[in-house]
Amino acid sequence: MKLDKLTPFNDTFGESIGRGKDNVVVPFNKTENLVVKWNHDLKINLDSKDNFQRILYKKRKYEMLKFFLPDFIPDSYFVLGNKQDGNRLKTKEYTLQKKIPQRTIASLNEEQKKDPRLLKNIYTLILKLQNMYRMIQQINNVVEDIAKIDARLDLGGLSKYVDQHINENIKNFNWNITNYNFINSPNLLVDPETMNIYCIDFDRGIWNDEKEAAYTMLISLAKQDNNVIKIIEKK
Repeated sequence: MKLDKLTPFNDTFGESIGRGKDNVVVPFNKTENLVVKWNHDLKINLDSKDNFQRILYKKRKYEMLKFFLPDFIPDSYFVLGNKQDGNRLKTKEYTLQKKIPQRTIASLNEEQKKDPRLLKNIYTLILKLQNMYRMIQQINNVVEDIAKIDARLDLGGLSKYVDQHINENIKNFNWNITNYNFINSPNLLVDPETMNIYCIDFDRGIWNDEKEAAYTMLISLAKQDNNVIKIIEKK
């Protein structure tokens, strides 16, 4: 890709290794362990003052996910900066993220999909998602709309399953539902060597002071609940 000295990194990125509905993903040439993502242009016009609030949304969302789903969220860093697109100078939200093998669960062969390590990780992720969503629900039930926070993760059928079973004990989880459609999400990647799975996309939005207060309350209440912490610390 062409050198762009106006980015915060002043470096040549590698060729694109992924294009999602929200982001372009490229290797970060200064280290093999990171990728750089930046957002596609929004189809709506936003005031420039919203730029910082958008990158802050991603940072807070990441911190919340890292708190509730620590082993499933790759280390990530956030930078607001410029990018030259032709004759236009644009403001972009950059995410530097630990590089994860570009493998979806659906791309594994049938033997790999039955690996006990993978099944255990899927089960643990579901438990932790339920745990997080229940806590967020408690907060959102008592705050105004402007303060409501979310932990949206577009994980395909897995997200739908958690939404539909948020308060259920899934000790007897039905593994037959882990079919192609259930686990065919580009936002849920797997390391085929370790079978560790990672949620890699934190969505987008605009942060505000009201959400900040709700977020602070969420983390504070979660830390005081031994049952919540027990699930967070589950390996």
